[in-house]
Amino acid sequence: MAFLLSYRPAPSPWLTAFALLCVALAALHAPPPAQAQDAFRPAAVVNDEVISVLDLSMRVRLAIIGAGVQDSQEVRRRLTPQVLRGLIDERLQMQEATRLDIAVTDDQVADALQQISQQNGMSEGQFLSMLRNRGVIPTTLIDQIRAQIA
Repeated sequence: MAFLLSYRPAPSPWLTAFALLCVALAALHAPPPAQAQDAFRPAAVVNDEVISVLDLSMRVRLAIIGAGVQDSQEVRRRLTPQVLRGLIDERLQMQEATRLDIAVTDDQVADALQQISQQNGMSEGQFLSMLRNRGVIPTTLIDQIRAQIA
């Protein structure tokens, strides 16, 4: 009768500690499953194009920054319906621009973003960094600019 033996050295304590740290950090930064699903839940549908709860949330944050008001649950509650109507109008405008073959170039968007940054006394990089630090995904502003130009 033969026995198969395998040898596997014990992992180093540092490797074990590092692996546990990675797992702990991943667990801390992972949103709860329901929260992650809520972010992609439709807030509205415009001609088969979904405006997600995340899209709406980002745009509300952008509106709060633009208005220079203190972020609070009450402010969000008051702004959300107005912002949603604006997002719906933008989607309709972008759909109409597509139908009419009106294209907004990346250069036009970059120029507008540069102007907005300068109006706020910042470089484009500083401005986008400020948005990220305040919880706004930069594409939120870029999408808004693109719709305004169209």
